[in-house]
Amino acid sequence: MTTSDLEQRIARLEAIEAIKQLKHAYFRCVDTANLEELGTLFHDDVKVRFKGGGYEWNLDGREEYVNN
Repeated sequence: MTTSDLEQRIARLEAIEAIKQLKHAYFRCVDTANLEELGTLFHDDVKVRFKGGGYEWNLDGREEYVNN
């Protein structure tokens, strides 16, 4: 294994860990209804589409997501 291979593997593991931490923060904010912190997790132009059973919920933008 080369140094470059090792650096790539470490970068991949760091990216996976960052995703895990973001996912944990998202669900913690949803579970605790912490909308203030939830808003910090999204980019301004986030698009959210929830669809299930008999409903569909579409939101455009962080402000709309956090305020609904």
